[in-house]
Amino acid sequence: MTPLNVSSPSELLSLVPYLVGFHPEHSLVVVAVYDHQLGFTTRIDLPERESWPLLRHVAATVAQHRPDAVLLIGYGPSTPVTPAVKRLAGAFAGLRLPVLDELRVDAGRYWSLLCDDPGCCPAEGRPCPPLDSVLAAEATFAGAVALPSRKDLEVQLAPVSGAARDAMDKAEVRALARLLKQSCLAVDEQPHGSAEERASEFDQFLFRIGRTAVQEAEQRYRSGGTLSDDEVAWLVFLLEHAGVRDYAWTRTGVDEWQIAFWSDIARRTSTSHVAAPAGLLSFVAWRANQGALANVAVGRALAAEPDYLMARIMHTVLAMAIPPAMLDGWPEIPGLAGEVLEALAAEFPVARDLLPGATDEAVSKNKQAEKEIPPDEGPPVTVTVDASAAEVPTGRFSAPTTAPTRRRTVGPRQRTNRRVEFRYVPRHPTRRTEPGRVQGRSVS
Repeated sequence: MTPLNVSSPSELLSLVPYLVGFHPEHSLVVVAVYDHQLGFTTRIDLPERESWPLLRHVAATVAQHRPDAVLLIGYGPSTPVTPAVKRLAGAFAGLRLPVLDELRVDAGRYWSLLCDDPGCCPAEGRPCPPLDSVLAAEATFAGAVALPSRKDLEVQLAPVSGAARDAMDKAEVRALARLLKQSCLAVDEQPHGSAEERASEFDQFLFRIGRTAVQEAEQRYRSGGTLSDDEVAWLVFLLEHAGVRDYAWTRTGVDEWQIAFWSDIARRTSTSHVAAPAGLLSFVAWRANQGALANVAVGRALAAEPDYLMARIMHTVLAMAIPPAMLDGWPEIPGLAGEVLEALAAEFPVARDLLPGATDEAVSKNKQAEKEIPPDEGPPVTVTVDASAAEVPTGRFSAPTTAPTRRRTVGPRQRTNRRVEFRYVPRHPTRRTEPGRVQGRSVS
């Protein structure tokens, strides 16, 4: 397809909703740039002043992916937005990462916080591009979607209610009875042998019927269909078996039908059994660069089962901003062994724990890597962070905060969004010169 061209603040603001998946409100957005192309876009809920230490973590996590420069956009009134944007810009300056522009958007108008010239940036701001701008239309034609708000995304994954919930509850009762009956028959077929041998046979039995259920469900959604309530309940109970869940996990891809498949299963499953399908959805959405959806899905999984292994793995992946490019070739991932694995693990230690079968001990080691503000910077805070577009997933950030002294030669650098040609030239003749800033020019 013809690359979308972004060369001005107005064009950038037209594109941002399609990069994050919805129109941001009360948010801070970081757009990373690599050699005239967009790399990824990160959104965070606008933090209160007491939560500003989080901004240093955001900057450090973005910086670990080594972009050439970033642009900052704050959505909301001046009083909360402007100081937060300035604080975030200062964090990037401390990491010696150039900031091309600092924009604020509110009530249909935008301002550059780096321009003092009323002829260039009037006090009343400039009008934002219309929702049906040329760039928005091109993004839509290319298949991108921008929902009205993040709440609309959460509604899309909300559990079914009313008559649909009642029907699913009854289906789960029938599925449990069916599973118990078939399990008893399977055990009766092995009257002899040790308890260990019988347990192994039963385990293999569950895996066989689970594998069949996964394959049949995939075929149904691949062809545009859906499962009945009884079929959903049957699949969900079989996903309780770790081997079946891992089998489904290794078969996941990034096709739209897989997003639809696991979204439908997660919505129709009761809270007591939703951890597996929601965890699988978070993984698929992450790899498909739908960061906000991955964040919503993993949140639902952890709300149901805080200690669910797969959800904890995905939470750590999202919190550490691990790039999906690391899993190119999933499930047979070339290079996740030997020296290459050591290089990746040096940059992203959680990489060792991404594959199915990771132990609780391995995951527990990464609990310390989850976002927590150091004691000398105030109490821990919890915020919603979404990152999407080219490579970066969602989660709560944690990252080293020391300024990089050089570009490392090992570890994955974010791949770029080659659908967007980025020739952004801020036209601010009186921009203030500050450390770590780039004067009005395109990225090179």
